[in-house]
Amino acid sequence: KVDTTTAGTDNDETHAWLERAVRHHPIEHPLVLQLGGNDPESLSRATEYASSVHRRTGGGGAFCGINLNCGCPSVESGGADYGATLMRDGRSTRHLLEAMKMKASSGLHLPVSVKCRIGIVENYGAHSDETTQEFPEASYEPLAEWVHEITKTGAVDGGLVVHARTAVLSGLSPVKNRHVPPLRYDLVERLADDFPGLDICLNGGVAGVQH
Repeated sequence: KVDTTTAGTDNDETHAWLERAVRHHPIEHPLVLQLGGNDPESLSRATEYASSVHRRTGGGGAFCGINLNCGCPSVESGGADYGATLMRDGRSTRHLLEAMKMKASSGLHLPVSVKCRIGIVENYGAHSDETTQEFPEASYEPLAEWVHEITKTGAVDGGLVVHARTAVLSGLSPVKNRHVPPLRYDLVERLADDFPGLDICLNGGVAGVQH
């Protein structure tokens, strides 16, 4: 989460930690830096830092994009104020993306993308046996409305990576969040049809290139 890791970027010790954190081998390319947070200023500063790495290397050996995490459930991302919880409010999420986009567009351009789910469930406690048959049915309309809201000002120019499962914010472990909610590839396909100008990548349950 960038709210804390970027708070002291003027501090030599924190700066050295950040340098180590973003260091990677060229064999890992292409590589996108994913950020988690809900504070525009912190995300802006983190994006600015990533952009500075990009500029220092002339684009080589740096990241090829910035991604906002809107897909990890709170039990996995370490708090209830970012990750998949950002799918509660498209307008607030768009403001975060606009702040990131402003810094990502300075100097050498870094595209901004989003990782999300097909929707959210606040609490799974009412389901005792954790079977996909009992899981609440995902609805397309809230997903489409959220995507429209976050993309309408052009802040998302790096596309959307959609994990085709609902995220459970409470009552389901991180591991079970990756397999208990049923896969709904059809919702992602419909999203791609309705947003032809947006690069949409399907994620979740893909076992290999032949899947």
